[in-house]
Amino acid sequence: MVRFPRLAARAFPGRAVVPLVLAGLVLTLPAIVGAKTSAPAETDEAPAPRKSAEAKAKTPAAGLLTGASAAQATARLGAPDLDHAEAGGALWTYRLEHCALLLAFKQSPKGLRVVEAFAGVRRRGETPLPLAACIAEAEARRRTLESPQP
Repeated sequence: MVRFPRLAARAFPGRAVVPLVLAGLVLTLPAIVGAKTSAPAETDEAPAPRKSAEAKAKTPAAGLLTGASAAQATARLGAPDLDHAEAGGALWTYRLEHCALLLAFKQSPKGLRVVEAFAGVRRRGETPLPLAACIAEAEARRRTLESPQP
């Protein structure tokens, strides 16, 4: 075990500096706190909510599929290109020409139900299509695959 010698109170010169540092904090702290907690200007209008890119992708078009069963989604969009099921839900991905459509399912008493739908890009740097347009592309692909080829 290593033992360190006790320093005498007067042997530590920094002890005189501590009250000065504390006094400086006490004097400057109200100015710092006051600057960061200033109240915003009062207005009659509420600020407009900001929408993230993800929130824009889930706009009312998500309601086009929300609540649909797995069978209803398959009938409307065709079989997914990728599907991953777990105990409490599933994720389906449709790889389309201009977008990727992701459906999130959650287990309910009536079986799997769509709880979220997302439209994403297929290639880096592309602008994502609106969800309704991506769903329309999936429906068009299903119709094309189901129609008899000459």
